Amino acid sequence: MSLGEQQAAIRRLPGAGPALAAVEIGKLLAGIADGTVARELHLDILEAAEALEPKPLPIVEALAAYGEKPGGPFAATLHGGDPGRGKAVFENHVAAQCVRCHAATPESKVPLAGPNRSGIGKRADRAYLLRALTDPGAEIAEGYQLATLQLQNGETVAGMVLEENPDRLLIAQLDGSARAVPKSQVTDRSAQDASAMPPMSGILTKQEIRDLIAFLAGLE
Repeated sequence: MSLGEQQAAIRRLPGAGPALAAVEIGKLLAGIADGTVARELHLDILEAAEALEPKPLPIVEALAAYGEKPGGPFAATLHGGDPGRGKAVFENHVAAQCVRCHAATPESKVPLAGPNRSGIGKRADRAYLLRALTDPGAEIAEGYQLATLQLQNGETVAGMVLEENPDRLLIAQLDGSARAVPKSQVTDRSAQDASAMPPMSGILTKQEIRDLIAFLAGLE
């Protein structure tokens, strides 16, 4: 049985009836705890356990224990994703809109509000990728901090500095639009230790995050 087939079979367990499902899911959770179940199956097991109603106390306790692992509730997304589905999330997810700010190929010359992710699989491990997706403000790539401009008319403009020359700044604003600001209008300029990227944990499902990590980890 392929990995995908195993994952699908586990996700179907809650529909097998409460008693049988509780026994089988309990065994799988015990396998997670003692290290005998492949890490690629952890998310599917945990989500099957979450879907089980009613939940026996041992399952409730096992879910709570896993949530305390490094990476918290998203620790299970590190392995088992599908790179093809992750590529589709990166390129096409309407809410995440990864390609609005990031490129995934070294050939891209388009100025973007986020770093080019080409080769990220060589430069970073999966734990870094998870942090970058769920807590983007924790480690901001050099040159991609937010800048805040105060203008002569009292207006505030915030975003990434995409381009700068002696006369103007091109700002990628937080709504995704680009705005050219003449430097003659800027009365104050400050950098913020923050990221313009929203946490993907509030936008993508855990399955989608797992797939996206698999895609990014393969960008070598």
